[in-house]
Amino acid sequence: MQHIGKALQVFIKNSGLEKVLDQQNIIDVWDEVVGEKISKNAKAKSIEYGVLKVETISPTWRQELHLQKKDIVKKLNEKIQKKIIKDIRFIWA
Repeated sequence: MQHIGKALQVFIKNSGLEKVLDQQNIIDVWDEVVGEKISKNAKAKSIEYGVLKVETISPTWRQELHLQKKDIVKKLNEKIQKKIIKDIRFIWA
């Protein structure tokens, strides 16, 4: 008999849910990865085709984070140990 955890892993992988769960993990770890100061001023909203959409509170924050984009992408992917994020799009809402 197969262990339930292993059966769930196989189901998640075969059903295509693994990518969705990985993307949600990125959004979930955003605050932890970027730190308190940034997380108060920018929120990860969604991921589409490897592009993370982040809402900022001002154009100034959008510009500041744009300058840090490469580092943030690297840290997010390292945190979940997969290359999920290819780019970040910062928007002012």
